[in-house]
Amino acid sequence: MGELTSPQPRRTTRYPRLVTTGAYALLVLACFLAGYLLIPIPEGEPGPGVSLERIRLPEPQPVGDFTLQEVGGGAYDRRRLLGQWTLVYFGYSHCPDVCRPTLSLLTDLARTLRARPRTSPLEVLFVTVDPTRDTPGVLGAYLAGAARDVIGLWGNETQIAALATQLGILHLPGKRDAAGNYLIDHPATILVIDPEARLRAGFPFPHDPQWIIEQMTDIEREFDAGRAG
Repeated sequence: MGELTSPQPRRTTRYPRLVTTGAYALLVLACFLAGYLLIPIPEGEPGPGVSLERIRLPEPQPVGDFTLQEVGGGAYDRRRLLGQWTLVYFGYSHCPDVCRPTLSLLTDLARTLRARPRTSPLEVLFVTVDPTRDTPGVLGAYLAGAARDVIGLWGNETQIAALATQLGILHLPGKRDAAGNYLIDHPATILVIDPEARLRAGFPFPHDPQWIIEQMTDIEREFDAGRAG
């Protein structure tokens, strides 16, 4: 199987940085080490023997119960993940940098993947990490302008955490300015969930569309072979 890279939390500011503090970085790394396997860099490649930027799930991780609300629709829970491939991105409408281009990329990726012969359909989810400002109306308007065929999901902090924490997504709001505005630290990672509602992989920022297509093709082929076997 191909190698994938771990999400790298970063502050969504006009001058991006990987993490807010060293402690936050360690927390994120610990979260991934709990469920994922560090892959050694192949011999001959530069860098240390173990790459902290290349994390691959040794086994698919089942997604547990959660319930969020679909913008313009009803409840969205674990059962909706079954029988389809799902690309998931956590972000927010006030994100000043990575969210909008990532959404644009997601729509392009989905169009390319759907155009190929498939054994299961594919759906794209955008889960807000800013439920206070991302009301259904705000989130719906944002997605209408930023992405096509992307389902927006929202809920309260507890409901969002029920999905985010089990997928290894940590998000931290920053300090409010005098006008009450704030940014949110969050990883700009595209997650992949298979038709059996299991987390398979994560594509970190910066995103390489061709590499993602290649990885998705490999992951789907592996999944289909496992079912056939």
